[in-house]
Amino acid sequence: MSLTEIRKEVHKYVDEIDEKALQGIFAFMKSYTENNEDEPVGYTASGEVLTREKIIQRARAASKRVKEGQFTTHEEVKKQIESW
Repeated sequence: MSLTEIRKEVHKYVDEIDEKALQGIFAFMKSYTENNEDEPVGYTASGEVLTREKIIQRARAASKRVKEGQFTTHEEVKKQIESW
């Protein structure tokens, strides 16, 4: 079963179960998510371990740089490539 199929099945069950069961599942999911923030979820090209929290921090920092105008445009990159 693919991940997409599993997600659809889970949604179907969530819509059908009673409140008590739903609260239990919610508590489990919340606990699982909160307790796994330091688990590796990926790696950089140089092999640095990326956790969920590290990815969020990097995304926020990148967003801040863009808002402050600190980025390279496509045209600037094309010019840099020409000089290689």
